[in-house]
Amino acid sequence: MLTLPKEATLLANNEFEPHHAFRIGECAWGVQFHPEFTADIMRLSLTGLKEHVIEEYAEKLAAIFETNCARQVLVKFSQFCMTKINL
Repeated sequence: MLTLPKEATLLANNEFEPHHAFRIGECAWGVQFHPEFTADIMRLSLTGLKEHVIEEYAEKLAAIFETNCARQVLVKFSQFCMTKINL
C-alpha cells in the first residue's frame, strides 16, 4: 500500500516499508508482510521470484532465517481478537 486511507491508523513501519501494519476501525487490519511464513516457505517464495531478483538472489537467500517475531504477531493478534469477542 503506497498511501493509507485517511481513516487508517498506522501500527508499524520502518525505513523500507512506511506502512507495515495498519487498521481501519476496529475490525479491518492489514499487514505488508507474511507473519505466517517460515524460513522454508520464504526460501521457496524467493526461489519462485529468482528471475526477478537474479542479481540479489544469493544475498537475499542468505539473509533468510527463522524468527519468532513473526509468529508472535499472529499469537498476539489472535489473543487480541479473542478478548474482543469474549472467547
